[in-house]
Amino acid sequence: MRRVTCALAATAALALAACEGDQIIDGEIASVTVYGSVTNAASEPIDGAVLRFWIFWTFEDGPPYASDTADASGAYHAQLTTWGSRTVVDLRIIAEGPEESGFRPDTVLREGVVLNGGDVPDSVRVDFVLQPAP
Repeated sequence: MRRVTCALAATAALALAACEGDQIIDGEIASVTVYGSVTNAASEPIDGAVLRFWIFWTFEDGPPYASDTADASGAYHAQLTTWGSRTVVDLRIIAEGPEESGFRPDTVLREGVVLNGGDVPDSVRVDFVLQPAP
């Protein structure tokens, strides 16, 4: 089982919850499940690709909100959670091949991603095809 790690961050309008495994948070939470695959140009999975997720703040300032590692089939899965009943955010994901794999990183920006409250989070699929580095 893979573990998604989260960093603690705060903005003026919204405090984000840090997570490390299961955690109890008072009040409503909003979340979105982000999943997909990481492959090369020949559609072969990239085991060990690292994915980093940014939400709620200027993307280049500070650590990622969460990260995950693709499994042997190239699949990844992360649940991003914060306080609130419904929140609309921009989400940036960077996918990188394992160290010394020779792949160029790829990035996706999804605007207007909805984090819903309740028992069933929304989900967003984002697939990556990494190209060889020049």
